[in-house]
Amino acid sequence: MNISVTLSPKTGLEKALKNAGVKDPAKVTHLTIFGKIIPPDFWYIKNMAKTLQKLDMGKATAEGNGLDMQAFKGFTS
Repeated sequence: MNISVTLSPKTGLEKALKNAGVKDPAKVTHLTIFGKIIPPDFWYIKNMAKTLQKLDMGKATAEGNGLDMQAFKGFTS
């Protein structure tokens, strides 16, 4: 499933996916993110990594303090 979402500090990834009609995030294979990503969104992405084949965050920006780089532990690219 191909999904594009726009995030803001008030609309995190989990809520944005629900708003886009995604009932099962495990079925999302291609995800494009626009807007501002907050630290909890990175952890949500990591939890999706088992089924996520492509992630495009090229038009997104990171928002807030405390971005935990451990969220990317185990990623190769």
